[in-house]
Amino acid sequence: MSPPQTRWLSDAQVAGLLPAPLEAAELARSVLVGLADGTIELPPKPAIHPRPDAFVNTMPAYVGPGDGTGVKLVSVFPGNRERGLPTVTAIVIVLDSETGLVRGLLGGTALTACRTAAASAACAARLAPAAPGHVAITGAGVEARTHLLALGALGHRDVAVWDHKASNIDALRAWAGEHAPRVSVRPAASASDAADGAAIVVTGIPIGASGGRVDPAALRPDVLALPIDYSTSITAETANGAALLLSDDVAQLDGYRGVHWNGWRPLDGPVGSWLADGAPARPEGQIVVANLGVGAHDVVFATAVLARAEREGIGELVSA
Repeated sequence: MSPPQTRWLSDAQVAGLLPAPLEAAELARSVLVGLADGTIELPPKPAIHPRPDAFVNTMPAYVGPGDGTGVKLVSVFPGNRERGLPTVTAIVIVLDSETGLVRGLLGGTALTACRTAAASAACAARLAPAAPGHVAITGAGVEARTHLLALGALGHRDVAVWDHKASNIDALRAWAGEHAPRVSVRPAASASDAADGAAIVVTGIPIGASGGRVDPAALRPDVLALPIDYSTSITAETANGAALLLSDDVAQLDGYRGVHWNGWRPLDGPVGSWLADGAPARPEGQIVVANLGVGAHDVVFATAVLARAEREGIGELVSA
């Protein structure tokens, strides 16, 4: 018997194999619904802290629908910005659910950015207000790029962006001109300026960073707020006044109270309950969905990428 082989895919290879935005949004929705209905096993993600401002998480998951098993290892080191290195790096391990053997090792940086934006798009597709309005994004990094693609695919093409560096917005606008030419990106003077009148607000500055708080008075009465930076930008006043306060992982968010989400009221439940077919209609008022990022998304997206790589013969086979 020949030894088992594992397929290695670099981050660049993964980036070229990721699902298209609308397909990605549907994959993300299926995971959020699975988390709500209990068909996904998602234990709390443990963390270590090699430096006071840095952490490393492991994120295992078993996704019953699709029989997907895997784990992501992700590190967040904010100090790397000054070193000229990525602040977030990740790798995803896909296992065979029958044997436990490793099927694939995938660079996880592009995958993480894609699935994060896809989760936002899944929420926007079902929970955005009916009245038109622009999209506001705070932070002009990689997550802003993937959100332009994901939300642009849903038809949201007027985007106001705030970042602490004007040069970051200039770089994002240049990137959008090439990769998302139908999306109009305009700079905002502040986070609240970007959010003023927006139908959808995505806050994505580094967790714990200052200067990006969104004034509750700037938010529309029917806004959909999608903080992907924990409680860095969306205030307790906004959260507590929301008609719906939801998360992709209620237990995980509650476990971090005291470090983040200080003063936020109890959640109304998992967002997947509102994204399932036959779910209740969107209520009137503001909706806040604090998606933390879950390993189940990484497993589902990595499995899809790996399947395509196997079909197309992409990647390097390594003997176990």
